[in-house]
Amino acid sequence: MMQMSFHLSYFQLINGIDNVKGELTFKLTFIL
Repeated sequence: MMQMSFHLSYFQLINGIDNVKGELTFKLTFIL
């Protein structure tokens, strides 16, 4: 149970970082 929740939070963290990267690159390309 603990391992599963850890995996879930780990994936959520990577997903969040990916979302931030996508937003930053989108804003940069939009500005440039």
